[in-house]
Amino acid sequence: PGGQPGPAEQTHGRARKDSAEAGETKMESAASVSPAELEAGLGKTRQALPLYQHALKLDSQLSDASTTAIDAYSYGLFLRDSGLSPELAYACLLKAQSLLQKSEPTPEFNSIVRARKELEKKLAGRSAKRSAEPEAGFREALALTLP
Repeated sequence: PGGQPGPAEQTHGRARKDSAEAGETKMESAASVSPAELEAGLGKTRQALPLYQHALKLDSQLSDASTTAIDAYSYGLFLRDSGLSPELAYACLLKAQSLLQKSEPTPEFNSIVRARKELEKKLAGRSAKRSAEPEAGFREALALTLP
C-alpha cells in the first residue's frame, strides 16, 4: 500500500531490468507487456500506458512481425477499453492486422480482424482518416501522454 510496489511489480521490474542489461530486447518487451496488462486490468491506466509504449518501441528494434503485431493488438485493446482514444486504438489494430496480413490466418489474426471490425462500426466515419494514414496513427498512439 501507499505506493509501494507489490511482489508482482517487483518481479516484473527485475525481469525488465535483467533483460535490458542482458540485451534481450524480445524478453524485455515481454517483461513490459505483462505488467502493462496487469496494471490495465486493475484500472491503472497511467501506469500501464508507458509500459505498453516501451514494449512497442523495443519491438521496433526486432524483425519479428508476429511479436509486434500481438503487442500492437494488446495496446489497441488497452486504448479502446480504457477509453483513452478509440481512434488511436483503431490505428493500433490496423497496424497489427497489416503485420500479420502476409501470413496464414491464425487465431490471433482472426481476433485482431474481429476487434478492428467491431471498433470500425463504433467509430463509423471517424476511422476513415486512420485507414488512410495507419502508420501516422500508430506513431501518434506511441507518443500518447496523459495530462
